[in-house]
Amino acid sequence: MGGPSFARALFARGGRLELRKTLNWRHLRLFLSGSAIQFMKKLYTMVLISLLTTSSLAGDLAGSFKEAVALAKTEDTDRATRIYSDIDLKDYYQQKYFPVFQSCLKSIEHPDPSTFEFVVAIGKDGRVLRLYTDHETNVLACVRPTLLKDEFPHPPVAPYYQHFTMSFSK
Repeated sequence: MGGPSFARALFARGGRLELRKTLNWRHLRLFLSGSAIQFMKKLYTMVLISLLTTSSLAGDLAGSFKEAVALAKTEDTDRATRIYSDIDLKDYYQQKYFPVFQSCLKSIEHPDPSTFEFVVAIGKDGRVLRLYTDHETNVLACVRPTLLKDEFPHPPVAPYYQHFTMSFSK
């Protein structure tokens, strides 16, 4: 039962139904010789490792602003994270970013006075891994480059989520 009879059966009986009847595991095993099976096993292993690695890296960070806010609310559960948030991070943020926000407010022709929120996910090295926001304003757009290249005090856990609410009065 070689190629010609298979082709005749395929065209004579309408294709797929005959293909299922004619093609069986013995034919598939012959088609996939030992080297092809080894190649498929290696390919399967590489794809599986790639999927596991990608999903674990992607799973480390919040997927949305809402999720980041929820993680930030649960962050300060132990003494080390409370000290980090209330002392280390708060002092650093006020000293560094008060002048940055003032500069942005002065340099923007029509600064958006609306209140906005953002969350920074800080890595173990103090670098910002991701910035989440509820909505974009021209003030945040001005501050964003500084936030993204900054090195905050190193958090006790990573990623560490810090939630900020900014409001400006005229």
